[in-house]
Amino acid sequence: MCKQNFLLILSCFSIVFLTQRPVLAQKQFKGLPDDLNVSKIIFLKHDSTEVEPEKPRGQGQDEKIRHALKKNHNTNVAGSNLQLRTAAKEYPFEYVITSRENVLAYKELGYKYVLDFKPFVDIRQGIRHSTTKVTVYFPLYIYDLTTTDTYIIDNVSENFVYYYTGLMKKALIKQVKRKYKLK
Repeated sequence: MCKQNFLLILSCFSIVFLTQRPVLAQKQFKGLPDDLNVSKIIFLKHDSTEVEPEKPRGQGQDEKIRHALKKNHNTNVAGSNLQLRTAAKEYPFEYVITSRENVLAYKELGYKYVLDFKPFVDIRQGIRHSTTKVTVYFPLYIYDLTTTDTYIIDNVSENFVYYYTGLMKKALIKQVKRKYKLK
């Protein structure tokens, strides 16, 4: 019995360790990757999320808030993606705009980096960390698909989740132009 428990614990640990290993090995840098000018990057568009037709009945306040956030997300998707397409035109290097679900396919086509922001995932799930009294900031970062390294561009308010003009022009493109001495 004791030997079986030990083997079970050992196998669980091995699975967790092996599947989480890239996350543990990940390095974090401030600024842009050195090869960004010769690499391809993926810009993630917002995708709609599934929303129940009516507010959940008999559920807690958290579920009602989550429902409202998902509805609001779907309302903001088109405008935010339009901002992304417009702002991305100023990005001077090779890029593609796609959904998160297509990232691995683009990796196979030679795309190395992804511009990402934790609120992109959270808001689609109806999760928001900021309140009317507290604003939460998250790193806007470039994720290296080949090494799992991250390059922190800036810490940005969660409130910018739909403001691609700001995320792209005031954060990413501004740093790209500075680093590569572009006008």
